[in-house]
Formats: sequence, C-alpha cells, structure tokens
Amino acid sequence: MTDSFIQANRRILIVDDNRAIHADFRKILCPPAGNAGLEAAEAELFGAPANGLSPAGFQVESAFQGQEGVAMMEQALLARQPYSVVFMDVRMPPGWDGIETTANLWSIAPDTQIVLCTAYSDYSWDEMVTRLGISDRLVILKKPFDNLEVIQLAHALTEKWRLRQEAQLRLEQVEAMVAARTQELRSANERLKAEMSERERSEEALRQSQKMQALGQLAGGIAHDFNNLLMVMRGNVDSLLVDENHSPETRAALQEISGAAQRATNLTSQILTFSRKKRMHPQELDLNEVIRQLSGMLQRLAGETITVHIKCSSPRLLVEADPTMTEQILLNLAANARDAMAKGGQLMIEAAEIEIASDGAPKSAEARPGKFACVSVTDTGTGIPPEAMPHIFEPFFTTKEPGKGTGLGLATVYSIVQQHRGWIEIENRAGEGATFKVFLPAKSSKVT
Repeated sequence: MTDSFIQANRRILIVDDNRAIHADFRKILCPPAGNAGLEAAEAELFGAPANGLSPAGFQVESAFQGQEGVAMMEQALLARQPYSVVFMDVRMPPGWDGIETTANLWSIAPDTQIVLCTAYSDYSWDEMVTRLGISDRLVILKKPFDNLEVIQLAHALTEKWRLRQEAQLRLEQVEAMVAARTQELRSANERLKAEMSERERSEEALRQSQKMQALGQLAGGIAHDFNNLLMVMRGNVDSLLVDENHSPETRAALQEISGAAQRATNLTSQILTFSRKKRMHPQELDLNEVIRQLSGMLQRLAGETITVHIKCSSPRLLVEADPTMTEQILLNLAANARDAMAKGGQLMIEAAEIEIASDGAPKSAEARPGKFACVSVTDTGTGIPPEAMPHIFEPFFTTKEPGKGTGLGLATVYSIVQQHRGWIEIENRAGEGATFKVFLPAKSSKVT
C-alpha cells in the first residue's frame, strides 16, 4: 500500500438490510452538487473546501447482508483498495447480525473502523464488549442519528484509519531499518571477531617464530663450539685406534668412544640445521621422485608392523629445495609417525599441488595465496596430547620416555620448512592419529 493511497482512502461500506438506509447515507456522505446546507455545515466543521471541491468526497458502496459485506471486503483487499470505515446495522435477519459480521471483518481487515448503528432495543454495550472485546476501532451510533454526526464520524474515522496505516507503514520502515542496521552490526561484529582471531594467530606465530629464533641462536652457538670439541675427541680417538698394540678391552672402549662421538656429531649437525647455521644448496627437485626414491628406506624405517602407502600426483611436482634437507623432512616425519604407532598401523604419504585462494580462510597464520606443493604424512597412531600441541616444534621438547628421543626431529623439520619459505599445518585426531602437512612454494606442475 502506497503513501498516496493511505492519504486518499475515503472508501466507506454500508452494511444494512434496509435499502432506504443506504439512500440516506449517500445523501449525507455523497451530497449532490449545490446542496448548500450540507456544504455549509461541512465547511463550518472542517474548513473551506480547496479549489471549490466538496469537502466530503466519500466513495460509498453497499452490502445488504453481513456475509455480502465480508465478501466485498475480501475483494477490496485483493484489489488493494480496502474500505477504511464500515457503517453496520446490528439487526440484519436472516443472516449474520452486526456483531458477528464485525468479528468476521476484523479477522481479515483488523484495522477497519466500525460504526455500529443500533437502536435502544438492540445489544447493550456490555453485551457487545463481551462478544467483541474493548477496541478503539469500534464506535456506537444510536438510531435515529443526526446527519452532522454521521459526517463527523466519517471524517474522523477515515482520518484515523489513514493515520493508523501511516503509523504502521512508518513502523515497518523503522523495523526494516533496525533489522538492516542490526545485520550490519552483526556482520561488522563477525568481521571484528575474525580480525581479532587472525591477529591473535599472527601474534602467536610471531611469538613462536621469535622464540624459535632465540633458541636457534643459543643452540647454534653451543653446537658450533661443541662440534669443535668433538673434532678434537674424534681425531684423538682415531689416532689411538691406529695403534694395534692396544688390548682388546682398550680397543673396545676406544671404539665405543668413537661411536658416541659420531652420534654426538650427528646430533650437533641436527642442531646446526635447526639453528640455520648449515648452508643450504637449493636446486630444482621433483618431490614425487624424491618420495619414490625414499620409499624403500621409509618402509624399513617404519618397520614390519606398519604399512606404508605412497600416493603422488601424476604431474611433476617441482620445488626449489635442498635435496638432503628435503629427504630429512620426510624421514623425520616418518620416524615421528612410527613412534606414535607402537602397535603398528598405517602410514600414508601423499604429495600434490594445491592452489590457495586469496579470499580463503587460512588454517595457519603463515599461509598465503599461491600455488604450493603439499606433502601430507598421516599416521593411525595415538595422536598428539592437546597440552603438547603448542610446544610440538620446540627444540628438545619430546613426549617420549627419557633416553628415547632428542626432541630435535620436528624442530629440525620446522626449521627446514621455514628456510624454504614454507609452513606446516597439523590435523590432530586424539586417539586416532595425526596428519602433518608441509607446504613448499611450487615452481610448476607441468611436464617439461
């Protein structure tokens, strides 16, 4: 319904079984031109008519039974031209009386202003209230009625109907504005939450990176000095082993010292890799080929109780990486998965090229848009304890029993991946296993 129609609606329905009453209402509400008496009365009550037009201008239509009146209202509503006021007789045998008709009208057009025309012998006010309830849309007009009283009611109630529709329209507009604003605020709140979560992830990643960097510097300095001491130890042990005059016990002790020094050297090499003190030699590698060449070693590393499954994408999966360090990533992740499957299980290694969209929700604060080679290492082991997740890549942190792990395997993997401008994501399934996903920048997946 438009504002212009709300302002102009002066449609009135007369519901009465007496045709003479309809003629009377038309004489009052639709006076013929030149009826000086009525025009003077209306001008006195409602002001001078504009442009010489009659101040009445009502459109009056008739129904002679209650059912007919309700049907006419239904048609008017379908045409989006409802009646604003209904003058209704109370007694209309043999059909509905005015009370029943009013109730039915309000069920389809609740804003309709009703004027019940009643004689003293009809229903009392209390009886009407009992059947219809108290309503500001109901007015009682006692018969016989005065012409000016009818004109006053017609003007007042059509204006009241208009104001009611206008208020309802404004209320709907305000509710729509409030709903739209609420949605805007809700969307802004969701964006703010997402930004705060992203900031928290970024800050946590920065703190983790700074901590790892500080630990790397400390460990690298110690490892460098320790490596120098190991070179002296190994040199002296190797010199002593050249002498064949040692007793078997002495030679066995020297060989044990040499083996321990070698293991210490390997550990120092891992620390230097983690601390980024080890020089990289990057070259173009096909990750699919690297994984295939390592498949036999990976199965031996996993043991007889673990089945290794390898799935590589069909095109070449090219990256710019250090071959030795790339192999170390795979071997360390496979060893970590093996340790999580003490009773055996399945080890799945999969490589594929993926593209990360700029508008996608990143799982890691280090993720960025572009094409990447993704290597997934999945086990069916025990998973990672939730309390260990924040420390999983820290050097010397391990969930293994004392003496069964250095805590450098995953830390070394993390450092190598960082040096190759990549990142790692973990999908942990407590009690069911875990997946480590390594992302490295892809050069091209096309066959050359």
